[in-house]
This record gives sequence, C-alpha cells and structure tokens, in this order.
Amino acid sequence: MDLASATPSDLEPLVGTPFRIVLPDGTPAELVLSTVERGPSEANARPFQLLFRGGPTPPLPQGTMTLTHQEVGQLDLFLVPATPDTDGPLYVAVFG
Repeated sequence: MDLASATPSDLEPLVGTPFRIVLPDGTPAELVLSTVERGPSEANARPFQLLFRGGPTPPLPQGTMTLTHQEVGQLDLFLVPATPDTDGPLYVAVFG
C-alpha cells in the first residue's frame, strides 16, 4: 500500500484486524486497527487518523514503527501513544 496516497477508504476495510510489530527487544506484539477517523470534511481525503489498540504495557514511546499486516504487507507508521483507556494502550497515526 502506498501511504503517500492512502485515503480513509483504503484503510477502513482493515478496521478490527491485527497488525504485527516487533518491539525493540525483538519481542513480537500485536496492534489492532480500532478506528479510521476522517477529518473535518468527512470526505475521503486528508487529514485523517488511525487509532490502534493493544501492544505492550507500558506503551511504546512515539516513533516510526514497522507494522506488518496479512493483506497489505509492511507499513512504516509514525505512532504516538494516546491516553490509555480501560482496554489498554492506544496509538494514533495521523495522515496530513
């Protein structure tokens, strides 16, 4: 998937599916794409953001992570930890 031209519609079919990451110590972890949040126009355009749930506790620091998905392969995303909720860690990737 070409992230430079990705739109919300490209990523919405992946909601609820797992993405695998490898932690800095080599341990595998899983993040699940929870939501694709469209920008103010609600159009199929930028800006939009992805919300991921899961991963290690304590959360990873912000930074570029390589995520692997069964259907789309590898994606390098800059993830920012969000305030965790009762279900655990959350991460946001923004497409501007």
